[in-house]
Amino acid sequence: MKKWMMFGGFLWIVLFADGEETQAVQKKVVALEKEIAAALIVEDLETLTRLLAEDFLVNNPANMVLTSRDQVMDRIHSGIIRYEGFEQRFEEVRVYEGLVMVMGEETVRPGGIAPGAGQILRRRFTNIWMFREGAWVLSARHANIIDSSPVETD
Repeated sequence: MKKWMMFGGFLWIVLFADGEETQAVQKKVVALEKEIAAALIVEDLETLTRLLAEDFLVNNPANMVLTSRDQVMDRIHSGIIRYEGFEQRFEEVRVYEGLVMVMGEETVRPGGIAPGAGQILRRRFTNIWMFREGAWVLSARHANIIDSSPVETD
Protein backbone atom coordinates (compact mmCIF):
# COMPACT_ATOMS: atom_id res chain seq x y z
CA MET A 1 0.00 0.00 0.00
CA LYS A 2 2.86 2.38 0.83
CA LYS A 3 4.38 1.79 -2.61
CA TRP A 4 1.12 2.74 -4.31
CA MET A 5 0.81 5.87 -2.17
CA MET A 6 4.40 6.84 -3.02
CA PHE A 7 3.79 6.15 -6.71
CA GLY A 8 0.57 8.20 -6.62
CA GLY A 9 2.40 11.06 -4.92
CA PHE A 10 5.21 10.90 -7.47
CA LEU A 11 2.72 10.84 -10.33
CA TRP A 12 0.88 13.85 -8.89
CA ILE A 13 4.17 15.80 -8.62
CA VAL A 14 5.11 14.94 -12.22
CA LEU A 15 1.69 15.93 -13.56
CA PHE A 16 1.56 19.11 -11.48
CA ALA A 17 5.07 20.14 -12.53
CA ASP A 18 4.20 19.43 -16.17
CA GLY A 19 1.11 21.63 -15.85
CA GLU A 20 3.19 24.44 -14.39
CA GLU A 21 5.72 24.09 -17.20
CA THR A 22 2.95 24.18 -19.81
CA GLN A 23 1.50 27.34 -18.25
CA ALA A 24 4.95 28.95 -18.20
CA VAL A 25 5.46 28.20 -21.90
CA GLN A 26 1.98 29.50 -22.74
CA LYS A 27 2.68 32.71 -20.85
CA LYS A 28 6.08 33.11 -22.56
CA VAL A 29 4.68 32.63 -26.08
CA VAL A 30 1.74 34.99 -25.48
CA ALA A 31 4.27 37.61 -24.34
CA LEU A 32 6.24 37.00 -27.57
CA GLU A 33 3.04 37.37 -29.61
CA LYS A 34 2.49 40.78 -27.99
CA GLU A 35 6.12 41.69 -28.62
CA ILE A 36 5.71 40.95 -32.35
CA ALA A 37 2.51 43.04 -32.51
CA ALA A 38 4.29 45.98 -30.87
CA ALA A 39 7.33 45.54 -33.15
CA LEU A 40 5.11 45.59 -36.24
CA ILE A 41 3.55 48.92 -35.24
CA VAL A 42 6.93 50.65 -34.77
CA GLU A 43 8.67 48.63 -37.51
CA ASP A 44 11.25 47.27 -35.08
CA LEU A 45 13.12 45.06 -37.54
CA GLU A 46 15.66 43.89 -34.95
CA THR A 47 12.92 42.38 -32.78
CA LEU A 48 11.16 40.87 -35.80
CA THR A 49 14.43 39.33 -37.01
CA ARG A 50 14.93 37.76 -33.58
CA LEU A 51 11.37 36.41 -33.28
CA LEU A 52 10.64 35.24 -36.84
CA ALA A 53 12.31 32.04 -37.99
CA GLU A 54 14.62 32.48 -40.97
CA ASP A 55 12.44 29.99 -42.88
CA PHE A 56 9.22 31.65 -41.65
CA LEU A 57 6.24 30.44 -43.66
CA VAL A 58 3.10 32.56 -43.89
CA ASN A 59 -0.18 32.23 -45.74
CA ASN A 60 -1.23 35.87 -45.58
CA PRO A 61 -4.58 37.66 -45.99
CA ALA A 62 -3.58 38.70 -49.53
CA ASN A 63 -3.82 35.00 -50.48
CA MET A 64 -0.06 34.68 -50.91
CA VAL A 65 2.37 32.27 -49.36
CA LEU A 66 5.65 33.81 -48.24
CA THR A 67 8.44 31.34 -47.56
CA SER A 68 11.05 33.30 -45.63
CA ARG A 69 11.58 36.01 -43.06
CA ASP A 70 13.39 38.01 -45.75
CA GLN A 71 10.22 38.16 -47.87
CA VAL A 72 8.32 39.56 -44.89
CA MET A 73 11.07 42.09 -44.20
CA ASP A 74 11.02 43.19 -47.86
CA ARG A 75 7.27 43.87 -47.54
CA ILE A 76 7.85 45.91 -44.39
CA HIS A 77 10.60 47.93 -46.11
CA SER A 78 8.36 48.61 -49.12
CA GLY A 79 5.38 49.64 -46.95
CA ILE A 80 3.13 46.74 -48.01
CA ILE A 81 3.15 45.62 -44.36
CA ARG A 82 2.49 48.59 -42.08
CA TYR A 83 0.21 48.82 -39.06
CA GLU A 84 -1.12 51.70 -37.00
CA GLY A 85 -2.94 49.27 -34.71
CA PHE A 86 -2.62 45.55 -34.02
CA GLU A 87 -4.60 43.78 -31.28
CA GLN A 88 -4.98 40.06 -30.73
CA ARG A 89 -7.43 37.96 -28.76
CA PHE A 90 -5.96 34.59 -27.95
CA GLU A 91 -8.52 31.81 -27.91
CA GLU A 92 -6.30 28.75 -27.67
CA VAL A 93 -2.64 28.25 -26.84
CA ARG A 94 -1.60 24.60 -27.11
CA VAL A 95 1.81 23.41 -26.01
CA TYR A 96 3.43 20.36 -27.58
CA GLU A 97 6.99 19.15 -27.33
CA GLY A 98 9.04 21.90 -28.98
CA LEU A 99 5.98 23.51 -30.56
CA VAL A 100 3.22 25.91 -29.53
CA MET A 101 0.10 26.58 -31.59
CA VAL A 102 -1.76 29.86 -31.00
CA MET A 103 -5.21 30.54 -32.46
CA GLY A 104 -7.47 33.53 -32.19
CA GLU A 105 -8.78 36.72 -33.68
CA GLU A 106 -6.97 39.96 -34.40
CA THR A 107 -8.09 43.47 -35.22
CA VAL A 108 -5.62 45.43 -37.33
CA ARG A 109 -5.48 48.93 -38.71
CA PRO A 110 -3.16 49.00 -41.74
CA GLY A 111 -1.41 52.27 -42.49
CA GLY A 112 0.55 53.99 -45.24
CA ILE A 113 0.25 52.22 -48.59
CA ALA A 114 -0.59 48.84 -47.05
CA PRO A 115 -3.68 47.10 -48.44
CA GLY A 116 -6.69 48.17 -46.38
CA ALA A 117 -4.98 51.32 -45.09
CA GLY A 118 -7.36 53.51 -43.10
CA GLN A 119 -9.70 50.63 -42.33
CA ILE A 120 -10.13 48.33 -39.36
CA LEU A 121 -9.90 44.69 -40.39
CA ARG A 122 -10.86 41.60 -38.39
CA ARG A 123 -8.83 38.49 -39.04
CA ARG A 124 -8.58 34.91 -37.79
CA PHE A 125 -5.07 33.62 -37.27
CA THR A 126 -3.07 30.54 -36.42
CA ASN A 127 0.56 30.97 -35.38
CA ILE A 128 3.00 28.12 -34.89
CA TRP A 129 6.01 28.66 -32.67
CA MET A 130 8.95 26.27 -32.50
CA PHE A 131 11.70 26.01 -29.92
CA ARG A 132 14.93 26.28 -31.91
CA GLU A 133 18.47 26.82 -30.71
CA GLY A 134 17.29 27.68 -27.21
CA ALA A 135 14.58 30.19 -28.15
CA TRP A 136 10.96 30.32 -29.29
CA VAL A 137 10.57 31.60 -32.86
CA LEU A 138 7.44 32.12 -34.93
CA SER A 139 7.82 29.50 -37.66
CA ALA A 140 4.50 29.52 -39.51
CA ARG A 141 1.38 31.65 -39.69
CA HIS A 142 -1.97 31.70 -41.41
CA ALA A 143 -4.21 34.77 -41.29
CA ASN A 144 -7.37 35.58 -43.17
CA ILE A 145 -9.83 38.47 -43.13
CA ILE A 146 -13.16 37.35 -41.71
CA ASP A 147 -15.25 40.36 -42.59
CA SER A 148 -15.04 41.45 -46.21
CA SER A 149 -16.68 44.79 -45.42
CA PRO A 150 -14.17 46.52 -43.14
CA VAL A 151 -15.35 49.14 -40.69
CA GLU A 152 -14.35 52.68 -41.68
CA THR A 153 -12.45 54.69 -39.09
CA ASP A 154 -13.65 58.10 -37.93
